[in-house]
Amino acid sequence: TFVEPLGFLSILVGLGIGIAALCLRGWRHPLFFVVALQLAFLVVLTPSVLVPERSASRQVMTMVALGLVMLVTPAARAAVPSAPEVGAGARSG
Repeated sequence: TFVEPLGFLSILVGLGIGIAALCLRGWRHPLFFVVALQLAFLVVLTPSVLVPERSASRQVMTMVALGLVMLVTPAARAAVPSAPEVGAGARSG
């Protein structure tokens, strides 16, 4: 049957977590492209793949797991070269 609300719910949860992770962590996060590819892959799947509850939850499982990892890890910082300390390595005496 096509009345399986948990399939639709898992798709919504997956989309929400994936989009939130991409927006909040940005493209500098190491998992950005993996989650972005999962979102792109989800767009081309047919309803016969996404409608059944068991299939829908499997299709978004990777995106949910990696999106949650993105959300709980710290945000990436811009790489700023640090200047060496003045007098570092110089021997006094």
